[in-house]
Amino acid sequence: MTPSALQAEWIVGRPDPERVDALGTELGVSRVLAAVLVGRGMSGPREARAFLSAGGDLLDPMAMADMGRAVERIERAVRQAEPVVVYGDYDADGLTGMALLVDCLRRRGANVEYYVPDRLEEGYGVKGAVLRELAARGTRLVVTVDCGITAIAEAELAAQLSMDLVVTDHHTPGPCSPPAAAVLNPLREGCGYPFKQLAGVGVALKLAQAMLPGGEWEEYLDLAAVGTIADAVPLLGENRLLVRRGLVALRDTSRPGLRQLLRASGGASGEVTAERVIYGLGPRLNAAGRLGRAEVAAEILLTRDEGRARLLAGQLEEFNRQRRSLEAQIVREAEDMVAAGAGGACLVLARAGWPTGVLGIGAARLAERHRLPAVLLTIEGDKARGSARGLPGLDMLDALRACHDLLETYGGHPGAAGLSLEADRLPEFAGRMQEVVGGRLTPGGRMPRMFVDAEVAAGEIDGRLVRDLELLEPCGQGNPPPILVLRGAPVVDCRAVGQDGAHLRLTLGRAAGSLRAMAFRMGGSLNRLAGTQRLDLAFTPLIERWNGRESLTLAVRDFDIPGGDRRELTDGSGS
Repeated sequence: MTPSALQAEWIVGRPDPERVDALGTELGVSRVLAAVLVGRGMSGPREARAFLSAGGDLLDPMAMADMGRAVERIERAVRQAEPVVVYGDYDADGLTGMALLVDCLRRRGANVEYYVPDRLEEGYGVKGAVLRELAARGTRLVVTVDCGITAIAEAELAAQLSMDLVVTDHHTPGPCSPPAAAVLNPLREGCGYPFKQLAGVGVALKLAQAMLPGGEWEEYLDLAAVGTIADAVPLLGENRLLVRRGLVALRDTSRPGLRQLLRASGGASGEVTAERVIYGLGPRLNAAGRLGRAEVAAEILLTRDEGRARLLAGQLEEFNRQRRSLEAQIVREAEDMVAAGAGGACLVLARAGWPTGVLGIGAARLAERHRLPAVLLTIEGDKARGSARGLPGLDMLDALRACHDLLETYGGHPGAAGLSLEADRLPEFAGRMQEVVGGRLTPGGRMPRMFVDAEVAAGEIDGRLVRDLELLEPCGQGNPPPILVLRGAPVVDCRAVGQDGAHLRLTLGRAAGSLRAMAFRMGGSLNRLAGTQRLDLAFTPLIERWNGRESLTLAVRDFDIPGGDRRELTDGSGS
């Protein structure tokens, strides 16, 4: 299936022109950047200037509840040479946080090892069987990363095994905290830490900041930036500050593994952006965990041997290739099931042999393509387990909660969740999900929405505009790349390019010279555009840099023929 244009419902920002002009004059930036800032809620020049500069110091780590207790317990382990294990997670956030704390504890002189669970065999979280094994080996302190906040029984078991637990996590706590030596989580009840949206690696960084004198902890900003971006937490507040500084550190990182991952992800070594992490480093680290080989990703983050790092990067590249192949196979087989009649208000599809580590990505692809919630499950004997992905405005976790009597386990977030159940209950579960989702999902809720920051004239699109908009970096969750609209752009040329004509390349006319535009994964719209003379484009302007040369390109997010039936709304929230 060749993808076509998103054909989303555009919600176009039209902030108060007077406020836009005033802010642009005060900051000395273009009208377009000023419009983006006002539309995103910047109340005045001071707030906008602080946001763009992303300056200042990180917050005081001692403001986090239990930080003093955590530092004291770790320092005691160092003094008494107690065996310590950092218990990490298999995704990029947990892996970078684990590597950060292992390196930090080694620097402090701790006798430290690490443990990363097998996603396919063990699943997420602290496991009692692992704690028993660690205790048998003499471990006296376990420090968790990106997990443990709901591990009540496991913390009690650790105490019975004469082991202390220091929990560092960022997930939503349960009704009570685990009985541990210290629990570091800005979301826990009674924690006065002012920023609540740290990633797991962010919480680990705060512990390192508290443990290391002077500015030694800043050497971990590269790891913190990678994990924070990859975990898709909002790049606002303290996250924006540590990622901005971390990306600078990443350009000249001393870690051979990160250097090799940057080379593998392509592009000039000096061009390190949040997008490079999202589409380059993050997937390569995550691929290892998805295939049950997270130990390879853990080693590449910790090794100091350039040759070893190069070898490990090659393995991660192969894992990522396998991940893409498995993902394509699952989506293809799922599409065959949909074509054969499986469907309704929610896609619930199950098959034996589907690898669990890739089900979440496959479900996300199906949800995006069909504009329907999707649940993909693999059948293993008499059990089924898998992943669910929803749509904006539909809480999949709440939908699963309505099926709790049919499920053995479930959990996650409104947009993404995991679940397990007995295989013979799958038909009943699928029927229940059709009822639950069907009662909550409106036809309008299936239409994708695209928030457009501002309208521009063709003459405003130039290198200065791109450089202005680059001040918004790092862009990601909570601070997305700006999307602009150009109305009635003359189409000089339009052709399909890439493998199987998957993409569109457009040449647009204007008085100051033509504009080049690329519409990735929209090759299926070529026939619809035959004979079209003008287009409305939603796009992000970019400067492509290659071999010392720069070229202006419009990255097309969506398009429509002027006068088409696409629905459009106006957002005046910035007024």
